[in-house]
Amino acid sequence: VMAFVLLGAIVGAWGLQRTPTAVVAKSPSPAATASAGADARSTRPYRLTVLSAGSPGPTTSIATAVDCDPLPTGWLRSFCALTLRSDWRAIVAPTDPFAEPPNGYSSATWFASMARAAIDGDPTLCSDVTMRAWLTAGSGHGSAPTTGFTPAPVHPIAACLDFLRATAAKGTFTVTDPAGQVDVQVAVDPDAAARVADGSAPALDPKLVCGPPLTRDACARLVDAVTTALGSRQSGVEQLSAYAQPIGCSTPVTPCPPPGGGRWLGGMAVSLGGNVVVAFDVADAGGQITAVEVPFKP
Repeated sequence: VMAFVLLGAIVGAWGLQRTPTAVVAKSPSPAATASAGADARSTRPYRLTVLSAGSPGPTTSIATAVDCDPLPTGWLRSFCALTLRSDWRAIVAPTDPFAEPPNGYSSATWFASMARAAIDGDPTLCSDVTMRAWLTAGSGHGSAPTTGFTPAPVHPIAACLDFLRATAAKGTFTVTDPAGQVDVQVAVDPDAAARVADGSAPALDPKLVCGPPLTRDACARLVDAVTTALGSRQSGVEQLSAYAQPIGCSTPVTPCPPPGGGRWLGGMAVSLGGNVVVAFDVADAGGQITAVEVPFKP
């Protein structure tokens, strides 16, 4: 069950697959609703239409969290209020979308983050590890391909940018509450097309595998450190796979002490194609983050 046609369109357009997951709609907490609309300087109004039996109802301007109260489900009311925040970064939760379903794949914060980026035409969402990891997961990572089928390369940043441009050109996108009860249509800002046109995918745009117990912040730091350490080998990277523990220095009980008396951030395996995999362990010693290449142990 997909809660948001935004992701569904990405999945369909780029041949990505995701196993349907049962989800549970939850009512928003008073604190979450209040924080979404408490400070007018941190909010940006948008337009929303409830779709009933395929026919649109009146369009509502969502200017405060109170405007979300008439929506018929708790999930939609929470999503509606969160989307008021002026930037997707102010919405996304630390674990999105790394939490296990139903919270991960039907998270109101994650879908509201995507919605705000789509409304604004903000291409910066596409480079975030959350979006890259989710699109990679949707590509069927880890599943065996069917006989005679060669999956197309997955470039999550490029796929995300293409979708945002298509959404901006259309002018609207549709959101569905997790139980599939009600659809709402959200309008895109008129300047969204110009904004997203400024975004471009980098040459290094591989699949990214990252999940619990790693946090969003830890995953981002692993990616940054290893990307720098790869140097001229960046052009051949097909996939980055992050681990919460170091790869080359571990014992059955605890990892080896990191250099400089600091701490391990984790490890990363880098697929270069042709069954070539290199690995890095990443440590933080007094704020100095270092990535050291180590032998890969499959």
